[in-house]
Amino acid sequence: MQTTPPSGATQFRLAKYPSGAGLEGIFARTQDTLAEMKPGEVHLRLSHISVDPGMRGWVTPKRSYMPPVQPGEVMRAFG
Repeated sequence: MQTTPPSGATQFRLAKYPSGAGLEGIFARTQDTLAEMKPGEVHLRLSHISVDPGMRGWVTPKRSYMPPVQPGEVMRAFG
């Protein structure tokens, strides 16, 4: 068990909207600094996230059942 929180969090951000069928180069991997923990907060480490077909619609500028992920934002997923 880890007793000290990690120094950073790996994020996958949308770099640009895809222009074709492939997803090559549309994501940028970043290492973000974690904020100072406040009393009562916990850090969680995810070992798995879901990658679902519906996510393809989230990386287009068209609104559907969820607002689109904007370039520069962290790609949402379920852990």
